[in-house]
Amino acid sequence: MMRTATSRGGTLLELIVCVTLLGLMVTFLLNLLPNSLAMLSQAQTRYQASKLARSLLEQEATTPFNQLTVGSNVSAVCAPFNTTVWVLQGPAGTAPSYLLDLRATVQWQERTGIRNVTQDLLVHNLRT
Repeated sequence: MMRTATSRGGTLLELIVCVTLLGLMVTFLLNLLPNSLAMLSQAQTRYQASKLARSLLEQEATTPFNQLTVGSNVSAVCAPFNTTVWVLQGPAGTAPSYLLDLRATVQWQERTGIRNVTQDLLVHNLRT
C-alpha cells in the first residue's frame, strides 16, 4: 500500500516556499526597525526643541514691555541646541509702542543636516 505525500502533510517544495516567504517577511520587518527608531528619535528631539522655544518666549515675555528693544536678540547654547530670541516689530500697521513680536529659534545638528524650530509670540503694551 503506497501513501501519497499530500495525505500526510506538505511536500518539501511547499515547505521551502513557506520558509522563503517567512524569511522575506522577517527581513522586511527588521529593515523597518532602524528607520522607525531614527524617526522616533528625530520626533523626540523636535518636541524638546519646541518646548525649549516656548519656554524661552515665555521667559522673555516676563520682561517689562518698555525694556524690550526692537532689533535686539539673546543667544545661548543649551546642548545640543543653539537658541536665539529676537525682539521684532509687530505685524504691519501696528505701532512698536503697542505690539512687538518675540521670535525664538532653536537649532540642532542631525545626520541629515541642520534642523530648526521657530516660534513667535506677540506681546503688547496695555498701558498706552
